[in-house]
Order: sequence, then C-alpha cells, then structure tokens
Amino acid sequence: SMCEINLEAELFTLQDSNAKLVAALQEANGSVEHWKKQLAEYQEETDRLRDQVAELEAQLGHPAAGQTVREELSRSLEELEALLSAKDQEIHNLQSKKTDVGELEKEREEAMQRLQV
Repeated sequence: SMCEINLEAELFTLQDSNAKLVAALQEANGSVEHWKKQLAEYQEETDRLRDQVAELEAQLGHPAAGQTVREELSRSLEELEALLSAKDQEIHNLQSKKTDVGELEKEREEAMQRLQV
C-alpha cells in the first residue's frame, strides 16, 4: 500500500542519514586523535626547549637570556592587552550603535502606525 511505500522510503532515508552521521563521527574521532598526537608532540618540544634554555642559562652562570625573553614576552603581552582593550571598546561602540538602530526602528514603526490612522 501507499503507507508501506512511504514508510520504506522514510526508513531508507533514515538509514542513509545514519550512515552519513557514523562516517562523520568516525572522521571527527580520527581528527581528535590526530590533534591529540600533535599536541603531545608540541608539549614535548616545549619541554625540550625549556630544558635547553635552562642548560644555556646554567652555562652562562646567569639568566640573562631568560630575562630578555621575559622582557619580550611582557612587551608582547602588553601589546595584546592594548589590542584586546581596543577591540573591547569597539565591541561596546558597536553594541551602542545597535541600540541606536533599535530605537530608530521603533520610532519608524510608531511613525508608520500614526500614518496609517
């Protein structure tokens, strides 16, 4: 009957969707494993570089190189904080404009209602 045909078509569609979702999930899981492996490699490299810096500082007898790196990082952090502050201000400005547009829209609607009366 027609009902059975519709049910079979719906079942086929659901099976197809399910197969696609399973494939996408498997792909996503593979990506997660890849990123976990890459993160572990980065962490190992970071640890190795830290050890190397500590070793060089010990050979020099003072942390001069580390101090320079710290100064550069502090400067970069200050620049990023300034950029973040500027972007935050820009967001606030855009939000206030959004409110202004909302008010103008409301005024326009009220004017349109007055004209219709």
